[in-house]
Amino acid sequence: MSKLVIDVSQFQGTIDWAKVAPQVSAAIIRLGYRGYGAAGTLCTDPMYERNMRGAIAAGLPVGVYWCSQALSDAEALEEARYCVDKLRGCQLTYPVLLDSEHMGPNASGRADKIGKARRTQYGLTWARAMRDAGYTVGLYCSESWYTAEIDGDAFVKNGFDIWLAKYSSTPPKHPCDAWQFTSSARMDGISTNVDQNHVYKDYGAGSGGIAETIAHGVEDIGLDAAYWTRVLGGQAVASGTNIKALMDKYHIAMLEPEDTVENAVNECGLDSPEYWLDVIEGRREASAANVQALMDKYHAALATNT
Repeated sequence: MSKLVIDVSQFQGTIDWAKVAPQVSAAIIRLGYRGYGAAGTLCTDPMYERNMRGAIAAGLPVGVYWCSQALSDAEALEEARYCVDKLRGCQLTYPVLLDSEHMGPNASGRADKIGKARRTQYGLTWARAMRDAGYTVGLYCSESWYTAEIDGDAFVKNGFDIWLAKYSSTPPKHPCDAWQFTSSARMDGISTNVDQNHVYKDYGAGSGGIAETIAHGVEDIGLDAAYWTRVLGGQAVASGTNIKALMDKYHIAMLEPEDTVENAVNECGLDSPEYWLDVIEGRREASAANVQALMDKYHAALATNT
């Protein structure tokens, strides 16, 4: 079963995301592009930050796309570094897509005529760099472009997703993770035409979104819901200390009572392990004096280790 996903850029103007969100499952937002002229300046889509904030605030999972005009592997890597920098602090559920197509009028973009082999090479360089940075990565192009202007199968062989555009009632002949089936959809909350996609791959497998993840964390480890909602929503970046604390809490939650007591014996010389196992499993209550002694033992052990 497919999901309905839109992709948007500055050309959709100011979007009312609260109205859009109930109509779709996710949004792919243009991050930016390399200038089409000789200078090839790296540019952020003027509506990128506004669209990211709006979509996330409306509860939509997001991905992004980048329009490349790289003329070398070095430029492809430069574009990837630019994307990674702009994505810092963002939580993506959907992929980072390389938009491969003619960018200038009448194929006048600086990289529009570099040829299939070079376009494939530089595209793969960018895609590998983005994957190395920790993102799910894919190629977006038209069905005809997939074979005529870029080696789409090379992206498949390297493990990248494929999003194909074909404005028709019949899907592309090539296997793909998403099919962009129209560029002229109309929706409440968007004043212009907008691209719509049937997305077949379940990018949210194992998660019902940020709210569900937070709810599980509260249930599992007493998560600080307000703080971690800001982190997962891209409004804050978790410090290394907080990541360590998060991992430690999950580690502790996975321990059996016997493991906890055994660890305490090894870590701080815990006395009477049978007593503490009874306390943990609810068969007896710990006295205040014994709890204080336990805390003092851990403090001494920590002091020794530091």
